[in-house]
Amino acid sequence: MKRTVPTADPAVSASIFTHLLVAHHLGDYLVQRSSDAEAKSKSGPEGRRACTRHVTSYTATQLATVVLGATATGVRLRPGSVLAGAALSAVTHWVIDRRTPLQTFARAVGREKFYSFGAPREGHGDNPCLGTGAHAIDQTLHKLVLAGSALLMGLGARRVR
Repeated sequence: MKRTVPTADPAVSASIFTHLLVAHHLGDYLVQRSSDAEAKSKSGPEGRRACTRHVTSYTATQLATVVLGATATGVRLRPGSVLAGAALSAVTHWVIDRRTPLQTFARAVGREKFYSFGAPREGHGDNPCLGTGAHAIDQTLHKLVLAGSALLMGLGARRVR
């Protein structure tokens, strides 16, 4: 008996990606607690706990958004595929948000100077802002992973309307 490997309908995966992108912005900017945003990159247990809380709420936001979006657009998702996509997103989001791996990545690809662009400078009274190189690299990697998560979540999904 020949087993078939589930495939992803491009339109369904694109729809899932759109829902994941919306959920990403909700989870990263509106749902995330300010205290977790400030602490998630700290070394030690405090930083790990803050990052875990953030990724938990972020992933719940993604799952709710994808399920609601699929329901509204008449798409039947495969639970295993959705969980695989959510797991990929959650694990990589946690690693990226811990910052040390992100900085190591930036250094490895020759973007260390860009990584520190816009960061507050000691003794200059600079204010932290979202317009840093680290933030740009962080968001780029998150969105790259979202594309992979959308493909995983779309495996075997089908339109029912």
